Amino acid sequence: MICGMFYEDEVSAQGSSSDWWRPYLNAAYSAGILKGTQASQQRASAGDWSASVAEAQISRYDMAQIMYHVAVDQGFEDPSAASLAYASARIQDFSSIPSNYQYAVLYSYAKGFLSGGQNGRFNGGNSTTRAEAAVVLCSLFEEQESLLSPTYNNSNRLTDNSAVTEENVSDLLRELEAEYPSFDQWNTDRVYTSKVLGRGSGEAGFAYMLSDRVFGAISSYELDDPEDLRVGDLIYDDYEEKYGLILSVDTRNETVDYATVDDDNEIDWDGWCDFDDLSDMTTRYPDEDEDNDQGDEELTNGKPTTERNVSNLLDDLIEDYEQGDSWDEDDKYTSDVLGSGYGDEAFAYFISDEIFGDLEDSSVREPEDLKAGDVVYDDNMERYGVVLQVDTSDDTVQYATVEDEEINWSYWCDFDDLSDMTTRYP
Repeated sequence: MICGMFYEDEVSAQGSSSDWWRPYLNAAYSAGILKGTQASQQRASAGDWSASVAEAQISRYDMAQIMYHVAVDQGFEDPSAASLAYASARIQDFSSIPSNYQYAVLYSYAKGFLSGGQNGRFNGGNSTTRAEAAVVLCSLFEEQESLLSPTYNNSNRLTDNSAVTEENVSDLLRELEAEYPSFDQWNTDRVYTSKVLGRGSGEAGFAYMLSDRVFGAISSYELDDPEDLRVGDLIYDDYEEKYGLILSVDTRNETVDYATVDDDNEIDWDGWCDFDDLSDMTTRYPDEDEDNDQGDEELTNGKPTTERNVSNLLDDLIEDYEQGDSWDEDDKYTSDVLGSGYGDEAFAYFISDEIFGDLEDSSVREPEDLKAGDVVYDDNMERYGVVLQVDTSDDTVQYATVEDEEINWSYWCDFDDLSDMTTRYP
């Protein structure tokens, strides 16, 4: 019955046999769910299965062992340390349980798969009854179908207690990619329930799980414009008909990269689509327009000094000072805040003033902390520029500069080439 619920394909792959039970035992053995059971030990001694093993009654000890291995193999969420401790206190005969069965029994109790018999004793040596088997199967089925999110208590910081920034979100996602690598299987039949995002099945459940692991209890709200998307946001790709979690946004080419689950139930960290294919866009970053704490320090258009608003001003400036337009290298520009410069330095100071006005400047120590609108010096190309976007996954920066007296909005450099990094964000 366990194989029929979880390993139907593996049973089919065994082919036909004159022994009706042999494909099931072979599939269970190959999946590793019989480890530590009497059946597995008897097979090891005899070198093969026998009818006496297949038709024998199963003890409650072995039932717990199988349930535990199934849960691990299916990726069920582990019980908390507190629930394990509570389980050990509830089992009156725990000290008499053989050591090789103790954790499986504790796990099954803590997950609610099993409960004690008379006087709170587990009575593991007793044979499993038909009624007990039915209860166990229902419990495993419910666990397979619904994966509840843990309880998170954070409200304005990420789950690792870091600030809600794209850099920190990217760091957490890199850790999650190592934990859930591409090509690993994700059970698309299982429903994941997020206390913030709701219920999601298939790739939606995977995306909700990733989002919760990063943002925890932080609330969500809908976005209208794909240009407002950031790393960690949730989207629906209308073309592929898949939900995903944003890994990077390319506003220049109007595309996004995202993590999802493919049609073969394999985790995929290489999904991408165009802005035009996006819908159901959700973010869990604080709403900077409604909850801005920058006081009177506004941009030249009167809006708060947020990276989103800076990027919008840069888009306007790209239309006013187009790619390839002339910029006189000999003309001097003096910024009341940044000082005087010629050529590419003058252009960078001018663009910065057009965005930030008279806001004060400060140094940026780490390239990872750069934001759109910051001023940098590229040691390799020996040019000043204004940052357009930062890719912390590749350690690169795109910036605008002047080359051979022509404006260029598509320069790139590595973090290692940067110096004299200046910001005017508060």
